[in-house]
Amino acid sequence: MVMLLVVSTVFVFTPEVASAANPVIKIGSLGPFGIPVGVDMQNGARLAVDEINTAGGIEITSDTYDFEMIEETTSGSDGLPDPTVAATNLQKLIVSDGVVAVLGGFRTEVVLGAVQPTINATLTPFLGVGSTAPIITEFYYRIGPPNGTTLARNLIALYGTHLLPNFGVKNVVVVREDAAWTEAIAASAAGALKAYFNVTANITMIAPIPETASGSDVAAALNPLVSSTDVDAIMTLFSAPVGKAVTEQWAALDLNENMLLAGINVAAQDSEYFVNTGGAAAGEIAVENAPPGVNPTNTSQAFRDAYEAIYNEQPTYTAFAAYDAVYIIKDAIERADGFTSADIQSMLPSTDYWGVAARYKFTSESTAGQLASPAVPEAFKKYNNSIAHDLYTPSTIGVSGFPYSQLYFAQWRGNGTKAAIWAATNVGYTATEAPPYVVETTSDTTTSDTVIETTTDLTSDTGLFPVFELYMAIFAAFSMALSKKFRKREIKS
Repeated sequence: MVMLLVVSTVFVFTPEVASAANPVIKIGSLGPFGIPVGVDMQNGARLAVDEINTAGGIEITSDTYDFEMIEETTSGSDGLPDPTVAATNLQKLIVSDGVVAVLGGFRTEVVLGAVQPTINATLTPFLGVGSTAPIITEFYYRIGPPNGTTLARNLIALYGTHLLPNFGVKNVVVVREDAAWTEAIAASAAGALKAYFNVTANITMIAPIPETASGSDVAAALNPLVSSTDVDAIMTLFSAPVGKAVTEQWAALDLNENMLLAGINVAAQDSEYFVNTGGAAAGEIAVENAPPGVNPTNTSQAFRDAYEAIYNEQPTYTAFAAYDAVYIIKDAIERADGFTSADIQSMLPSTDYWGVAARYKFTSESTAGQLASPAVPEAFKKYNNSIAHDLYTPSTIGVSGFPYSQLYFAQWRGNGTKAAIWAATNVGYTATEAPPYVVETTSDTTTSDTVIETTTDLTSDTGLFPVFELYMAIFAAFSMALSKKFRKREIKS
């Protein structure tokens, strides 16, 4: 078991305290509150707690309870996630504060190295709202984002079935942050793109960029691309704020004149990102769970509106997931007619809940499935990233389309707006703009798009990639090695 030491943080949080009229049920919120993605997580959870308490609380038999949310950070001195801080503060939430369930988590190193060993030892249910890390304990439930397999699958589909045929993208350079989750996704995406689409994705040209890198550091890292004449696109893999510097240097180095910037950049989900980058984001394509104009459920837009009214910005994926996680805990408590950790744990596996981001159901060991095929070595099957309590998604059980959790891509336009792209014949989508990208100078200028006639269903499981399972086995191998690494660390501690 990891050693859990008491450390202080530089952050002071005010728990969401219930009204004095009702007794309280304590739940925990654990996130990297020193960076924007963690703040959004915090805000989404707070909004849900406030709504539930204002609406009358949680009904158990003849009693009514309110939620009290106790918040602890995983951010270290630089604001970035720190496994040691996470382990200490999670222990505090469970042992000292007496929470019955926790939501949060961000970064594979934190979730595998601190969260999962602790919840497994304390038998405390944890609802993950920010990490793609593999699940290795029955007490962890993924709310969002989808797992790394799903992320890789969507990137392969974006490049192989959209950017290649419509924009001639054949040579790609992967630019990623120096974090564990990016290594497996880069390798599996590169392998599948080359094997099936003959798209070359170079994963060694640009070294992984440290999360603490400055703008000049990022410029130096991207400099080899300036003289490249055959690179069509940059595939980004960023969850930390340093992704913003990548966007800015893509424009500052004039790479946006002939290279697309498309992939995963959590910072680009921020509704103020265009302004905050001085327009450098014009043309950037980034994954989102609910981009403008796309509502996964009939409550998605109402949540956006409520969130923006309070926080004066649109919610990112962690806000959606944290909000839904609080309501899923409430749902489990009311179905169990009890609020101990054991009560909640007994009900979570049977969850069937319509949230603001998706309809939530969890996999079991018998239903986790896409990777459990003849193409996957037997030894890897139990590490297929969807053993138990993962989300119903195309990559876990073969369920496609609404309402289950899935991903989309959105592009920042030159006029400062953001639009969902790709499925151009569906309501709410627009055509993708190609480089060169420029910032429009008039506020009333609208983009002129030619709608792409072909529609690609990135959630289809029928014949999408004949060799896809083979390259997801690569991802499974990375996940297996990563899980073993953290398990060994736990044993040594």
